Amino acid sequence: EKVFSEYLTGFNAWWNKGIAAREFGEAMQDIKADKTPEMWRSATEYISDMLGESSEAGLFKKVVGIWFLAGDISAATLNMTQNWTHAIAMLRKLQPKTGKMTAERELLKAMKDVVGAYGESKLKGQSLYEKGGKFISGDEISAMKEAFGIGILDPQYFGETTGLHEDKVYQSYLKEIYMLAYKMFTGSEALNRMSTFLAAYRRSKRAGDGTPIAAAGQIVNDSHFIYGKGNRPEIIRKLGAIGNIAYTFMTYPMNNIAFLKNRIEDIFHAESTQERKLASKILLSNLAYIFAFGGLNALPFAFLAKAIMGLIAEPEKDPEYVIRKHT
Repeated sequence: EKVFSEYLTGFNAWWNKGIAAREFGEAMQDIKADKTPEMWRSATEYISDMLGESSEAGLFKKVVGIWFLAGDISAATLNMTQNWTHAIAMLRKLQPKTGKMTAERELLKAMKDVVGAYGESKLKGQSLYEKGGKFISGDEISAMKEAFGIGILDPQYFGETTGLHEDKVYQSYLKEIYMLAYKMFTGSEALNRMSTFLAAYRRSKRAGDGTPIAAAGQIVNDSHFIYGKGNRPEIIRKLGAIGNIAYTFMTYPMNNIAFLKNRIEDIFHAESTQERKLASKILLSNLAYIFAFGGLNALPFAFLAKAIMGLIAEPEKDPEYVIRKHT
């Protein structure tokens, strides 16, 4: 059974690499080395890295994952806040024409429906993606199944930080003893991605979007980020296992910085006053929820302001220094 499983895994990797190579070739047709040499160089380097051997530093990540994530309620709780800090902000991008409701209510309903559908499927002894039911319609289940098939709903951050990239991990981890320790973390990330997709899919359909699955998938990627070799900086990819180890817990902070950069660019590149107001609302929503959950210290770049203040102020006048000294 194990040999057959490994064979299927290897075949799947070979098959997908072939598909990627074809798509890379098609993309390169539009990039001319003589007209855009820098773009051509970057593209060929990226393709070489993606199709080359992977250095995932699996053993290191498994050890680190067990140490920092296994059975850790705080990690799962922090992961759960991302639906509120990021997903709600991005859901505001979708403006339904009918059945209007706030992004908060939309996401909360989707979370309840995913939990309800999961419980319903377990009672009936069937897969969550088998067919629609009381909580999620057949059309919505089909859309989620398609998104799951292309990896949008995979627990990507879990895979990035532990090196465990098993297919359908949050449907089959109970079969593996070592996965039990990660139940809270994988469960929270799975709920985040599925509920965000469901809320965005419903919202985009009511907005009249012709490609609701693609629109919902983009909201998930923007809110919960894309992880893996393809989303690492070139210098990290070139360093192989060493770069991967060093970058393990930098993926979320760097994605978050990119998220902020993109939101600010949306404001400056808006083509109308209405678009600029919406882009500003999305950014403010993100910052407001971060502040609500973590206070001033949780806001982006707060650590830089704190470091600068530490250089200027006298330690004896720093409230945190005084409190730590007397406790």
